[in-house]
Amino acid sequence: MIISGLTTFRTREDAGTSGKTHIPAMTIVGYNGRRGDGSLQSQGWTEISGGVFTPEPQSDGNGGYYLNIKKSGASPWELKQTASIHPEDLIIQGGRLFCRFRLTGTVAEGRYAFAFYVKTTPAALPAGVTLVSDGSANMNPMLMNFAVITRSGNISLCQHRGNNSGIMVEVANWGKFDNDWHTLELIYPGNNNVMVTPVLDGVNASPVSLSYSAAIVPKDTIYLTGITSGTVYTVDVAGFEGQIYRDSGEYTLTPADNGSSYFFPAGYHKGKINIPDTPFAQGFSVTISAQNASVTVHPDSNAVLLQPPDGGEGYPVNAVINSAVKLIQSGIDGKTWVIA
Repeated sequence: MIISGLTTFRTREDAGTSGKTHIPAMTIVGYNGRRGDGSLQSQGWTEISGGVFTPEPQSDGNGGYYLNIKKSGASPWELKQTASIHPEDLIIQGGRLFCRFRLTGTVAEGRYAFAFYVKTTPAALPAGVTLVSDGSANMNPMLMNFAVITRSGNISLCQHRGNNSGIMVEVANWGKFDNDWHTLELIYPGNNNVMVTPVLDGVNASPVSLSYSAAIVPKDTIYLTGITSGTVYTVDVAGFEGQIYRDSGEYTLTPADNGSSYFFPAGYHKGKINIPDTPFAQGFSVTISAQNASVTVHPDSNAVLLQPPDGGEGYPVNAVINSAVKLIQSGIDGKTWVIA
């Protein structure tokens, strides 16, 4: 279902089959230019100011739009959308941000393209979790506090911290300035781990800790902005979409699961299917759909063997799935599984 621009997935009964379709619980927030008319309003962005935001048709033949963002007036352009209930689940359960963008015009040193923020509160942080702080005054804990800037001729990803850090700290860059499309992912591992991995054009950068920031931004809100009243790049944004995981994405098979399907959306990075050390009927099978995702199939003991698709020897070790496969119990012993 879609509520105010937020999409929530849940496990559901798959009518007409003997099993269920299992989908990890998550909330999707943000903007996807492939959806509908490409407008911000249709995707739950209710506070829009300081710029001209124009959906332009995609030229790749696959439909949809990208959003052309051009600053107008003396104030920074701003977009706001509710970040959903409990955005701190990004720390607890994990999640992912995916952004596809390009800059227009020519390079200028220190010029901003855009920045994005999600602020939380100290009380909302899980017990024992500590974010980086440089000790500056009036700092707040952030789940996102990043900006895209040009520095030394490069397109840089910076983290907005405090005065004692020099405000903007570069964490990675895309290389020399150009007008090409680029991608940014932020991978939140969950399990109360605050080390987030930036992925730039598909290449992992060094993980960076979530931090406190001096940025003055609203709480529990996705805040996307040109950040400054000065000159900024006109940018095209094809997508800016976050996945907030709401559970562990982990399932343990039971005999009642025969015929069930396990679907993991694109980009999902912490799925797990546990195979217990118990006999299953010969021919028992489940389907795992994990295109462009990462799912671990885990034998719970050395008595459970996994045979790879090439028909080789079975092993009592994990297998990582990133496509659509069927998991079939083929052995007389009830503990020999084929990935087909």
